[in-house]
Amino acid sequence: MELDYTFIVIGSLAGVIGGMMPGVGMTLMMISAYPLLVSLEVEQIFQLYISAILVSQFAGSIVATYFAIPGEMSSVPAIIEGHGMAKQGKANQAIFISAFGSFVGGIVTLLILLLFGGLLLKAFLHFNTVFNVFLVSLVFVFLFLLPTKNKMEKFLFPLAGFVLGLIGTTPHDNHNSWLTFGIRDLEAGIPLMGLMIGLYSLPLLTILHKNRIKETIKITAFKFNQISIKLYQFGLSIFYAVYGFFLAFVPGVGLDVVSNTAHKMQEAVNKKFKLPDRMENNLLAAETANNSGALSIMLPLLAFGLPTNTSQAILNNILTDKNYLFGVLSFNQSFIDMLLGIVVITSFLGFLLAGPLASLLGLFFRKTEKFIYVALGIVLVLVTLYAGHNSLNLPVYLLTLLITFITGMYLRNYNVLRIIYFFMVTPFFVENWLRLAFMLDIL
Repeated sequence: MELDYTFIVIGSLAGVIGGMMPGVGMTLMMISAYPLLVSLEVEQIFQLYISAILVSQFAGSIVATYFAIPGEMSSVPAIIEGHGMAKQGKANQAIFISAFGSFVGGIVTLLILLLFGGLLLKAFLHFNTVFNVFLVSLVFVFLFLLPTKNKMEKFLFPLAGFVLGLIGTTPHDNHNSWLTFGIRDLEAGIPLMGLMIGLYSLPLLTILHKNRIKETIKITAFKFNQISIKLYQFGLSIFYAVYGFFLAFVPGVGLDVVSNTAHKMQEAVNKKFKLPDRMENNLLAAETANNSGALSIMLPLLAFGLPTNTSQAILNNILTDKNYLFGVLSFNQSFIDMLLGIVVITSFLGFLLAGPLASLLGLFFRKTEKFIYVALGIVLVLVTLYAGHNSLNLPVYLLTLLITFITGMYLRNYNVLRIIYFFMVTPFFVENWLRLAFMLDIL
């Protein structure tokens, strides 16, 4: 695959917007960009998406530092440490540390792919149905073990997502879809776009619009004489880059887990060895692991067609509609070379965005925040109409949007993403277990 710099630039700009939207992030960015994405070639889609998700990690730390709200859930440590440093008059240092960590994370990812990319390709050649069953079962276990606030999130949400994911699933031994109750429009299943926008995105936007910025830091021009990096922090960043890459590769582990566990680990290290610059070290650990994992978290999708977060689910839907073949036939050396090029470009670009341009982006967000959520809400409804029209099943899209929005508003204080995660994984889970059962002549 050849690099198309136009779509890397577009993706990088999308990543800036996605990273800076508090609580919104890449999921809503992907939904908003859906009409554009479906019109692009597969190579262009990949370059736009990968650029966006890498740059969003840089931009998310800006709003977290200045406004104490996360652009992405993985930016939460930037609130704890970055905003804490900003209160001490060290906003530029906090943003620089975040950018430096993200930069090192990108470069280490590049080196890992250069060293081990060929081994990954050889390993993927030996993966079969048995491995896929193990993989998707592992995802279910990890998703189920993620911490929750209450028993409803722990048990009822996974069950609801599983049942919704079964609707329209076709068993291997016949052409009858499950749980459609004779309704032909449900044979294609519940539309992911309508479910995600209604259950998660629109309720989230209503909350964000109601609870806009309360605490901010004075935004000052970026000055190089206000920043510094210690020698031992180079070693910390390299360690957490490797940690983030391999932890994020485990299916079901999201970037929020990668970022927050790195933050907690470094906090313990600081105490044990009495390291100076405690807040800087914690922030550096989280941001480095986060950006390194941003690419490796995509490998299960690229190799097996298994999405492990909501923005990947949208990408998966688009690529499936374009008859893209996941696996070693597509994830080859040419694809790895493309990834390497994107990592190099976005690492340097993101470093500039989170450094000299950080104050400009912060000022822009402060001025436009009150309009953002209303505009995004309108865009999402229009995207739902567009997706429904394209699928020739607009009534199902609208009905899904209405029912899930009412449900989402009722559940707006809960983590409804658990429903969506299990909904995404269920078809893959059922398909592989049924295939294994037929191989073993159980069914």
